[in-house]
Amino acid sequence: MEDTEHYFLDPVTAGKRQMARQNMRDRIADAYLCLLTKNETVTVDKIIRKANISRATYFRYFSSRDDIVVYKLIRMWENYASLHQVKSPDTFDPENAYSFFEYVYCNRDVRRMLISTSKLNVSYEAFARVYGVRSRADYHSIFYGIGLWAVVDAWERRGYQESIEDMVRIIQDASIR
Repeated sequence: MEDTEHYFLDPVTAGKRQMARQNMRDRIADAYLCLLTKNETVTVDKIIRKANISRATYFRYFSSRDDIVVYKLIRMWENYASLHQVKSPDTFDPENAYSFFEYVYCNRDVRRMLISTSKLNVSYEAFARVYGVRSRADYHSIFYGIGLWAVVDAWERRGYQESIEDMVRIIQDASIR
């Protein structure tokens, strides 16, 4: 029923429900990330206590803790892209390269936390969803997606020695070759 219920609601009510769902997802995700930063084992029970929700509510919104990370990373990018008026937030191209690297740099603490909790691989899923790697047969997107992902990983491992502008030039130079 929930999938079809929006057909029977006026746009204002439907919008309010959508906002309430998004707020609940954000609440759960924020509770999980807060617990992750404490470098302890995070269980569903800890998440629901921190978010002050029921187990049923948790599983209504997420099927796993990895899904929470993917959701939160996508939301963080969407918020950043909206705030900074990124022209094509779902496509990596030279026009938004600076915004992308600035976003990565501004959120480096989140990335480090994901590395320390062995969740970095999950963030590739969010990256792939944002940049349209939707199919295993989409070789072009996979090639650039994984390549860009590897560049960001190397930048992290080098301690962000290069500036954002340097990273944009590196990607643009690689794209020309």
